[in-house]
Amino acid sequence: VDQVASESVTKWLTKIKEPLRIEIYRPLPVRRVRIPKPGGGERPLASPPYEIGWFTLATKLVVEPIFEADLEPHVYGYRPQAHCVGKIQKVQEQLKQGYTGLVDAYLSEYFDTIPHQALMPWVSRRLVERNVPR
Repeated sequence: VDQVASESVTKWLTKIKEPLRIEIYRPLPVRRVRIPKPGGGERPLASPPYEIGWFTLATKLVVEPIFEADLEPHVYGYRPQAHCVGKIQKVQEQLKQGYTGLVDAYLSEYFDTIPHQALMPWVSRRLVERNVPR
């Protein structure tokens, strides 16, 4: 970030634009470390090069609305504008309607177990941009 700030964002973007356009850009490798978990064991932590954060943000801004449109309104996890307050309000509404059961789920290490082979064809059907990794 200091490098980009010292150069100017426009100059930095100009410098990486051509390698991106002709598809020869290769980022520096991700730095990986393991940090201890409070309850024991270790959690992997990846620290990508700073420019990956910029590319990730740009991709998120384009891709997020596409997938957001597919989600049910009662799904709150990892969504913009879907805060815990919304969950609490939904529970209160259901209690007023007479519901007496509540299900709360925490899927420990779920993202480590996502079946990417099954997921990626679905992602590919939603994204028509050929340069988005599938």
